[in-house]
Order: sequence, then structure tokens, then C-alpha cells
Amino acid sequence: MFARENKIAGWSLAIAISALFIGGSMGPLQKLEHVGIDLYRPLRDIGLNSYYQGLTIHGVLNALVWTTFFIVGFFTYIFVRSLNRNLTHPQVNTAANVIMILGLVTAAVPILLNLATVLFTFYPPLMASPWFYVGLTLVVVGSWVHGWGYYLPFSQCRREYPVLTTP
Repeated sequence: MFARENKIAGWSLAIAISALFIGGSMGPLQKLEHVGIDLYRPLRDIGLNSYYQGLTIHGVLNALVWTTFFIVGFFTYIFVRSLNRNLTHPQVNTAANVIMILGLVTAAVPILLNLATVLFTFYPPLMASPWFYVGLTLVVVGSWVHGWGYYLPFSQCRREYPVLTTP
């Protein structure tokens, strides 16, 4: 019954869990750096250039990407089941996922090129490539578009069942 919604939720949750895994893997590197063991130097060949780049990857993926993608994925999954109806306009939520993924890639490129070693801050004195900020803004905007995709079937359900208590 919810095949398309499962696909939308699945993509979001897969990205969220991947972000948590990759971001979490930066944690031990940071701890080792604090005790004087620099593993960033041997990892330069794979593009991990510095402590602050690792810290940025850790912060962005764990605090922003994991949470945002998990929320929209989990909410998509439970929303349709709690109302027991499909999304009325699943293309809205699919477009939202595309916006969020484009934003993630747009933000990831400056991070991986070491042009955005700013943790996950959005204010001076730490400044990053404008593409970092554009990308993360697209992730947030995509989550808002997901919200619109939830509002449409919810409002239809409320019109059909005006006395229905919202789950």
C-alpha cells in the first residue's frame, strides 16, 4: 500500500544512517588527535587533510545531515501509516528528497576540497565557500518542501473527517 512512500522514506533514512556512520567515524580520529596521535597525516591520500576538516565532516553529518534526513524519512514512514493513506502528491516529497540530496552534494564538495573547515557554524570569523552555505540551505529548504508534502494529505484527511483526532 505504501510502496512509493517507503521508497521516499528509505532514501532519506539510508542517507541519514550513512551520514551518522561517516560522521561518527570522525569522532575517534578527533579523540586520538587530542591525545597526540595524528591519524590525519596518513589519511591525506584519501582527502582527509586536517583535524578541522574532520571536525567539520563530523559536525555537519551528525548534527545537520543525520538529523534532518532522519526526521523526514522517519516522519514520512509513520505519517502515512498513522493516517492510513498514501501521500496525495508524492512527487512533492520526491522533489524534496532531490533538493536535499543536491544540497548535501553541494555542501560536501567544499568540505571535501578543504574549503569549508568551519565546523558547522554559519557566522564569522570562520568563513567557508558560499557553496557550503547554499548546500546546507537547500537541505533545510528540502525539509520544508517535505512539510508541504505532508500538509496536503493531512488537510484532505481533515476535510473528510473533521472530528478526527490527529494521531
